[in-house]
Parts: sequence; structure tokens; C-alpha cells
Amino acid sequence: MLSKDVVPLPPNGERLAGESVDNKENYSLQVSNADGYLCRLQATCHFPVAPATVYAIFVNTDNTGVFRDIKTSGRREVIEEKPQGEGYRRVVEVEQVGESKILMWHTTFSTEVRVVEDDSDPARLKTEFELVRSDILTRFHGSWLVTPETDAKGQVTGCTAILEQEVLPRGVPAFLANVPVLGSALRGVVIRSAQRMIQDIESILGRVNDTTDIHEVLRRAAKKGHAQEADKQAQAQRKEQQKQEAAEQKKSGRGGRFL
Repeated sequence: MLSKDVVPLPPNGERLAGESVDNKENYSLQVSNADGYLCRLQATCHFPVAPATVYAIFVNTDNTGVFRDIKTSGRREVIEEKPQGEGYRRVVEVEQVGESKILMWHTTFSTEVRVVEDDSDPARLKTEFELVRSDILTRFHGSWLVTPETDAKGQVTGCTAILEQEVLPRGVPAFLANVPVLGSALRGVVIRSAQRMIQDIESILGRVNDTTDIHEVLRRAAKKGHAQEADKQAQAQRKEQQKQEAAEQKKSGRGGRFL
């Protein structure tokens, strides 16, 4: 069910088709909605670390505090796990609470995805994800493929991570529903989300060193993220309590004038 400030996508989405791109030294992003509101994202990223280091982020059990758009990680259930090749193939269901901001509009939402984690081939580390349930999405699926980059001697110098993703929202904020640039606005939301994700990955990788591996960095990030979220909730509860107390005092004050 859509919240009261979100409305269904308007008809005639095919007239809003287009493409948005963002090319930087370490990544390239392309978002298109040639078929209307369904946004297709293709991202190619380059990171100066081994493929397994980046892959560890994608299959981390708790990315609270890792990605800005994830407020908390909820249920994580392993559906299937079996040896395959040089590693494992796992199927897991993951629930996360996310956050979305468009101009002054802000909302939190719950999403559950089924993820296939495949590290059977160290030269082709892959995750695939498919939407199970979401408050704000009707379609969300795609994959990450992480492969090594090597020098002339065959030594690994980094990795390439390729993301292919399709996303279709259930609706849009009411103030965007009838604007003529709605297609561009939706592409902008997707591309900015991808930019934040890449920045967050780079931030995590920047904390890895000779004494702190990626798993310890992720553990510390999750611990800090949970603490920050708990503090935000406590502040929100205090503000709500203060609001209620002020309302009660105002009510009591008005009543006193008629005694």
C-alpha cells in the first residue's frame, strides 16, 4: 500500500523515455527507461583491490553502516548452500530497511530480496538479486559480477565490478506525478543512488590496511551504524515525548482560564 503522499505512476510513461549517463575515471553509469518508467542501470566500476575484497561487501551479512541508503538490516535466512567449484553457491533471503530522499520528500521503506551468492569461480565472483517484497518497488532485480584486473605479468592489480539492474517504483511523490520531466527525475534518483553506493564502497575499501582486513572493517561499520540508528530513534522518541508534553500543557493552560 502506498503512503498518503505517494501516488501511482501516471499513464503514458512511454513518452518520458530517455537516458542519463555519468562517466568518471573509476566508473561509468548509464540509466535508461526506454520502455517507460522501468529504469535499467548499467554500471562498470574499477577498484584497486582484489575481487574477493569487493565481493565480501556484496555478501556481507549486515550492511548497516556500510551503505547510506540502508538504515538497518533485518532478517537473513540461508535457503540453500552447497559446495560448487572452488567455493559455494548460496541462496539467501535478506530483509533491509532503506531510506529515500527526493528534494524535501523523505521516506523509509522495507524491502526483501532473494540473493544468489556464487563464489565457485574466483575469477568470476557473482551475486544475483530478485525482489520478493517491497513497500515502494514493484520490480527490482539484477546482478553484480566481479572480475580481476591484471598487469602484463598476470599479477592482480585490482578488479572490475559490473552491475546490471532493473528497478520500477510503485509510485512517486505526489508533487512529481504531473511534471513533464518525470522520466528524467526517476533516472536521476537511480543514478544518484548508484553514485552513493560507489562512494560508500570506496569509503569502506579505504579503511582496509595491513592490520585490518575487509571483514573487520565491515564488522566495525555495522556496529557503528547500529549505534547511530539507535541514537536517532532515541532522539525521535524524546522529541515526540516533548511534543506531547507541550500539547498537554497547552491544553491544561486553556482549561484553567475557564475555571
